[in-house]
Amino acid sequence: KCTTLHEISEYLISALGRSSTPKVRVQVLKLITRSMGHKVTSRRPDSSLCDAVVACVEDGVLDVRQAAFTAAAAMMRVTGPATVLARIEEINMEPKRRAKLVQLAAQCTSA
Repeated sequence: KCTTLHEISEYLISALGRSSTPKVRVQVLKLITRSMGHKVTSRRPDSSLCDAVVACVEDGVLDVRQAAFTAAAAMMRVTGPATVLARIEEINMEPKRRAKLVQLAAQCTSA
């Protein structure tokens, strides 16, 4: 039996929390990126998972931020940019990071 992203999303969200180490957050974001890259992803990610990934864009650790941008781009390819961009409107994101996500969204729609 295969495990789907939806079945483990609550564990992923928990691992993306501030209480986990940066290394754990990076590895979880890489897992999300890989799972979004497969064509067999038939369901959109939960909005809470999307929120957790977008929140990691604001992380203080550079590796976590970079992994979060990559995961957000992968989510945008699967869900469309509107889902992720709607999430960044809800939080007070730094303008440079917001611009980078908008740029990634533009690349997703043109690809």
